[in-house]
Amino acid sequence: MLFQGTFGVYEKFQSVEDFVSECLEHPLPFILHDAASGQAMDQECKENSLMELALVPTSILSFAWHPEVAEEVKSQLGSNAVYLRDDITALITE
Repeated sequence: MLFQGTFGVYEKFQSVEDFVSECLEHPLPFILHDAASGQAMDQECKENSLMELALVPTSILSFAWHPEVAEEVKSQLGSNAVYLRDDITALITE
């Protein structure tokens, strides 16, 4: 599944994390990776702008549960679990 957000070049990476977090059904720790480089966007990235992180003009970030909760998520929610809130999923399928 793919969903998209639009951010200004000077916004902090924290804004992207907040956006993703607000869309999740289960507010558990997660990691975003730059799909082009494979680099994990860690704590050090939060206060950097998207421009400083070279995530402009466009970027694709991949989502993964944080390793500390990944196995628990998999066992609790199963392989067919929905991770996005119902109202977000409804917008995607319309």
